[in-house]
Amino acid sequence: MKKIKERLHKHRALWDRLGVFVSGLCIIHCLSLPILLAFFPQIKKKFFPKEDFTHMILLAFILGFAGAAFLSGYHVHGEKKPVIFMSIGVLIVIFATYFAHNLLGHYWEPVLAIIGSLFLIYAHILNHKHCKICNHDSCHSSKNNSFN
Repeated sequence: MKKIKERLHKHRALWDRLGVFVSGLCIIHCLSLPILLAFFPQIKKKFFPKEDFTHMILLAFILGFAGAAFLSGYHVHGEKKPVIFMSIGVLIVIFATYFAHNLLGHYWEPVLAIIGSLFLIYAHILNHKHCKICNHDSCHSSKNNSFN
């Protein structure tokens, strides 16, 4: 267990960057797919049976990177705000992925997924900044910081 914590802390900045990247992929996916289908409706039959699989894979990466980033970050800075935004974002993305289509209709699924992803991106940026400004030795110490 100690080795897992050490690895999480060692790669903390990476987890936040990967979390922003995957949440960004989710947004791109949700924005581009309706446009793509409007121009090429014939691909709907070929790719839509696999669409649920795509959502599950994206969600798995979102949850994995969020968990790694926020668990290790919270242990360093103790700030609740990034964890709250992460929790809201994850809940919205899970709801969008598994429940929105049936409860609210297909239109709301990408809208909610984008909103959840935006919460997650903001949470990762907050987490990174809190880790960067803390005074612990295990904080981010990246000179090449893309979140400044």
